[in-house]
Amino acid sequence: MKITALNIFALIVLTGAASAQNEFGPGAGNTTMTGFGDTGFGYYALDSNTSGIENTAIGAFALYSNTTGGGNTADGYTALYSDTTGEHNTANGYFALNFNTTGSENTANGHAALAHNDTGYYNTANGSLALAENAIGSENTADGYLALYYNTNGGNNIALGYQAGFNIWGNNNIDIGNQGLNVDNDTIRIGDTNFQSATFIAGINGVSLPGNDPTNAVIIDANSGQLAAVPFSSLVGPQGPAGPAGRSGAAGASGPAGPIGAPGAGLVAGAYLYLPVNISAPAGFTKIGTKTDFIDDLNNRIRVLKMNVYQKN
Repeated sequence: MKITALNIFALIVLTGAASAQNEFGPGAGNTTMTGFGDTGFGYYALDSNTSGIENTAIGAFALYSNTTGGGNTADGYTALYSDTTGEHNTANGYFALNFNTTGSENTANGHAALAHNDTGYYNTANGSLALAENAIGSENTADGYLALYYNTNGGNNIALGYQAGFNIWGNNNIDIGNQGLNVDNDTIRIGDTNFQSATFIAGINGVSLPGNDPTNAVIIDANSGQLAAVPFSSLVGPQGPAGPAGRSGAAGASGPAGPIGAPGAGLVAGAYLYLPVNISAPAGFTKIGTKTDFIDDLNNRIRVLKMNVYQKN
């Protein structure tokens, strides 16, 4: 039985097979529902529901098309409007998950978040227009205004920040403070060269590898900023010519000056391998000395940098 008052407020309390149903507002719910535990509050909220159970719709046209889907929560004008059989979705905000039909286990918080999602599942969008164009992509996480906005089919992407992952179409990308590229797949991008100019990462400097026997070094492409690991051997140049003779020793307190030192077995600059004193060189290198430098850090403080010098055999 439906009770209306001046077409402004309506209340349905269904009993029997459709027990514990509560609908408030003109056109909210319908008299043929067989589900239970549903709550609709707003103009035509849950209007098409038949056997769907444990749904909550707050706002005009919220969960309007739902028929058998269950466990959905829609809070906002047209939130989850097109959902028919999708289950366990949460939509908070105007137009959130508006076009979702059968997609399940999605969470959208914000104006038009996941608005065009159709069948995608396990997506999380926090922020206005986050994942707005997603249609069938699944397992994406977008946190921020316009985050992963253009992603339609891609899956397992993570975007954090304002317009993070904005251009992403592919899969398995992580974008933090970076818009990404539409050709990206399996790519991590952190920061934006237009805004960030220095990087500090704890837990690297002074940390030894297991066994203290490193075989690879990490290099950075100066043009793209991409990281890569390469063998130490590829970074060491060929053996150079012998170095000049050493300086003569100073005169002792009770004896003559020492003899001139023997010629050094020096190498050209590219043949040396410099490593922090707490890291051992890989096989094929012999320690030939130590080197101490004094450098200014970013806070204009003098730092002592001590390195072991190795020569390739």
